[in-house]
Amino acid sequence: MDDGLSIGLGHEPSAISHDKIAPMHVYIEDIGKHEGEEVTIKGWLHNRRSSGKIHFLTVRDGSGFIQAVMSKAAVGDDLFKAADHLSQETSIIVTGAARADTRAPSGYEIDVKSVEVVGASLGFPRGARTGANERFDVDGPAGAFAATFLAFGSGFVPVFGTALLLNPSILIQIDSGTLDAQGNRRFDLPIPANAALAGLNVWTQAVIVPASGLPYTSNPGRTTIDR
Repeated sequence: MDDGLSIGLGHEPSAISHDKIAPMHVYIEDIGKHEGEEVTIKGWLHNRRSSGKIHFLTVRDGSGFIQAVMSKAAVGDDLFKAADHLSQETSIIVTGAARADTRAPSGYEIDVKSVEVVGASLGFPRGARTGANERFDVDGPAGAFAATFLAFGSGFVPVFGTALLLNPSILIQIDSGTLDAQGNRRFDLPIPANAALAGLNVWTQAVIVPASGLPYTSNPGRTTIDR
């Protein structure tokens, strides 16, 4: 083979982890051979849903899919809240105990002990209309400072699900401020009423500076301007 990614031309894995000891890495298709053992799955987040104090993470690794069950009681408040910000296709490493479950499509599930974010997913394209406001959201640790930047299509090149900033001089800062108590900042960006902008692709990405810990960059997003 996301919250802590490093600023600049490279990203480093961020740990949402409860333990630094890495158990045996196994493929999902072989999970039945390790029932009752603590294992590590390396893959991508296919889907995430939540019910009260439990996150259900569907993980794929090329050999199959498995549901990883993340209980707030098992991992604690901080780790559970950090998982709220995992987006689809985020590259992750999941560690936990493998157990049989006849209700699960694969016949097995993982009781999560830790999740490590290896690389944030590239944002799915979104649409914006000329002459209207486009709303953006930035998520991260509560109280963190965030500055959001915009670049046109040539500003970013997708690299392994992240973004490589080629020319910082073309960045335009479009917002800055503090994330609220829920770890969110929302703002509107006016799109000029100019038909010539139709079809233009722009990238947005935030630099987030937590009260403690290293600054990191958010998941980059692409917006296509429509008429």
